[in-house]
Amino acid sequence: MASSLKKMLISMNFVHATVSLLVIVCGISFFIDEVSTLEKVAGSLTIAQGAVGLILSIFCRGAAKNESLNCLRNYVAIAMLQIFSQLLLLYEAANSSVRIGRIFDDLWEADRRGLALQRRLGFYEKFLKCCGVNGADDYSKIHLHPPKSCCIDEESEFDSPLHPYGCKTQFSDYVFSKLLLLKLACWVLIVVGTNGALCGWRLYRIVKRQIQRDNDCLDEDSKEI
Repeated sequence: MASSLKKMLISMNFVHATVSLLVIVCGISFFIDEVSTLEKVAGSLTIAQGAVGLILSIFCRGAAKNESLNCLRNYVAIAMLQIFSQLLLLYEAANSSVRIGRIFDDLWEADRRGLALQRRLGFYEKFLKCCGVNGADDYSKIHLHPPKSCCIDEESEFDSPLHPYGCKTQFSDYVFSKLLLLKLACWVLIVVGTNGALCGWRLYRIVKRQIQRDNDCLDEDSKEI
C-alpha cells in the first residue's frame, strides 16, 4: 500500500512540476507587452505561484522517497495553502473585468480634465487599435474630435476611418486571452495538488502506523528479554 502511494505521489508531483513550469511561462508572457500595472501584478503573482509549485513538487519527491513524517506533514500543509492561494488567484482573475472598467473610466476622466501630461488613453488606442473607452462616440459626446491615435492610418494626410471598437472591450479581450491559459493551468494545479495532498496525508498515516507498530514490537521484545 505504502509503495503504491509513493509511486502515485511521485507521478502526480511530476505532473505538478510540469504544470508549474507552464504557469511560470504564463507569468513571463504578461511582461512581454506589459501595457498596464494590472499585467505586471498578475505576472508577478503567476510566476510566484509557479515557483512555489515547482519547489513544492521537488520537496514532496524527497519526502515521499525518504518516508519522513515531518516532511510529509509539512508538504500536506503547504500544498493546502497553495491550493487556497490558487483559488484566490482565480477569484481575482474572474474579477479582472471590473478592474479594467475602472482603469479606463479613470483614464477617460484624466483625459477629459487634462490631468494626464501624456495621453495614456492614446497609448492604448495605438496599441489595441481602438478609439475612446466605448467607441469613437465618446469624443463626440464631449464635443471633441477623435485624436490621430483613433485613426486606422495615422500617417494619412486625409481623413482616415476610425477604429470601430472601444478600448475597454479590446483590452478585456486582450487580457482574457492571456488569462485563459493561466486559469486552465491553475485548475490543473488545484486538481493535482489536492490529489497529491490526499495521497501525502494517507502515506503519512501509513508510515506513522508502521513506525508505531515497529516501536510496539521493540517494546515487547525488550520486555521478553
